Parts: sequence; C-alpha cells; structure tokens
Amino acid sequence: MKIHVRLPRFYVMALGFLLVGLIGTLDYLTGFEFSFSLFYLIPVAFVTWRTDRGAGILIAVASGMAWFIADFLTSLHYAHPVAIYWNAAMILCFYLIVTLILSALKNSLEHENQLAHEIQQGLFPREIPQMPGCTITGIWAPSRFVTGDYFDVMKLSDDQIALCIADVAGHGMPAALLMSNLQAAVRIFAADKVPPREFCERLNHFILPNVMPGRFITFFYGVMDVANKTLQYTNAGHNPPILVHGDGAVVRLREGGALLGVLSNGIYVQKEMALMSGDRLLFFTDGIIEITNTAEDMFGETRLITLLQNNRELAAMKLQESVLAAVKEFGNGNFDDDVALLTIAIE
Repeated sequence: MKIHVRLPRFYVMALGFLLVGLIGTLDYLTGFEFSFSLFYLIPVAFVTWRTDRGAGILIAVASGMAWFIADFLTSLHYAHPVAIYWNAAMILCFYLIVTLILSALKNSLEHENQLAHEIQQGLFPREIPQMPGCTITGIWAPSRFVTGDYFDVMKLSDDQIALCIADVAGHGMPAALLMSNLQAAVRIFAADKVPPREFCERLNHFILPNVMPGRFITFFYGVMDVANKTLQYTNAGHNPPILVHGDGAVVRLREGGALLGVLSNGIYVQKEMALMSGDRLLFFTDGIIEITNTAEDMFGETRLITLLQNNRELAAMKLQESVLAAVKEFGNGNFDDDVALLTIAIE
C-alpha cells in the first residue's frame, strides 16, 4: 500500500525547531505587551501529526523553553518571584496536553484507516481465476488508505470469464463507499450472465440513486470466451483498454456509452473483438497515465502504448511489472493517484 509522500523525520524535526526559533524571536522582539504563546502550537501540532508523540513532546518542551526565555528577557518584575516559573510550567503543560491529544487522535485515525483498507482489500479477488489459453494478473495500489479504483475477474463458465475495471470520481472514504456498492452490484449482475450492454444498463440503474451530485463512475465490462478467443465488451466512459496484437498493431476498446450514475436513460452498445495468440490486453485507471514528472509532464497514453508495444512478448506478470516500474520511475518513485491495473496475455 502506498501513501502520500512524507517528509523524512529529520526534515520535519528541523522545520519544527526552526519554527520554534522564529516564533520565540518574534515573541522577544515584540516585548512583554504582546503574547505569542498560542503560535507555538503551530510547530507542536505540525511535528506531532507528521511524526509521532515522542517528537511532538520534544517540540512542546522546546516551545515551552522558548516562551520562558522570551518572557524572562522582556517581562517586568513579577510581584512574586515564582510567578514566571509557574506561568512557564502552565504553558508547557498546555503544549504537552495538546501533543498527547493530537497523538491519540492521529493513532485512532490511522487504526481506523488501516481497518478500512483491510476491509476494502477484501472486496478484491483474493486469487484471480485463470482460464486455459490465457494468463490474467491484476494489482490495486491506493494513494491513500482506501480508493475508488476497482477491478474484478469472475469465472462465468468453463469457457467464459468476466472482466471489469472502474474508477469512482473523487478520493478517500466517499469514493470507497461508492466503490463497495459497485462491487456488490457487479457480483450480483455477473451471476445472471447477461451481455455487457445489458449489464451496464442494469448497473447504471442501480448506481444512479446512490450517486451524490458531482459523482460518477467510469466502468468497463467484458466477457472473454477463451474457447472461441473473443471478447465482448461495453465501455461506460472508462479509459479505453489497450489491445496490442503480436505484430504490434494497437486497438483501443472504446465502444459503449455514458458514465455510470449520470444519465437515467443511458443506452449502451457492445462490440465483439477477435483475440489471437500473442495478444496483450491492458486495463488501467487514470492514475497510470496522469502521473507527472518534475517538469509537470504527464506519462500519458502515448508512452503507455509504446511501452506495451516494446514489451508485447512478455508474460502477463512481467508486463504488469514493466508498466508499474516505468510509471513509478517517471513519477520519481511516487503515484499521485489511485492505481488499478489488469493485464491479460493470450497464449
């Protein structure tokens, strides 16, 4: 599971101490009439949230000391000699309490997110069913704990297998919840063994009442007959999968209809493709092609197609690994978005 880019602990701590120093300097320069005590919570909260409780406590102590030094150097004579130390102790206790609360909140959220990730991971096929004459591999890599990306592979008979890939608009828990509804519906409708066109019409009617305004789903559904080497499919607004023939010719699987969850009277068409030995099929979500490099250039479909053409003789797993390695290298080792990938090699 990949999470968003995180600053190394050393840099977070260094930035925290720098902020404490800057705030302490301002606290000293503005004199005793202006209090900056609340501003020390900025480095305290930042370091605690980005690292751990121990680091947060260290920054809290540094903040308390900085406040004490600024107050000691600028304040008038206290009526009681213990007052300045009492105030410093109260300030330090306040910072420590904030640190402990934030740390507990962070740990609780991380635990809940991890549980959500494990639950969602269980919605994906534990083992991808295989059929004679082809090899199928898939991978799911959320940019956060949960994702709106989804793929599934379902065996319909000894000769037929259903394939789907989808991308729910948005990120985080709302997209993940809608994805779980989608997954449940896909499993139910697939059991009826209806053609892809009717499948998408049913799915759209089911999804429409459950979609909030501004949300939608891109979806691709296909039924592959391994005995006859054909693929019937309908594409509901998803990134067109790429079919690369053994001679390097490329076909995009575009035919279908509107996005799911947008039109109540959506009409879908389907197309049948003939498959040949040596063909390679790649189903992907936009996290693959929209990843950017340091120059803010996107990886794009052209690079992806060229990559597949140059590696079309690889087995399904090796081809999947090559795609992920190339995309990851292009993005300097990081994915900006959720990623789902389904790779099929026709033998």
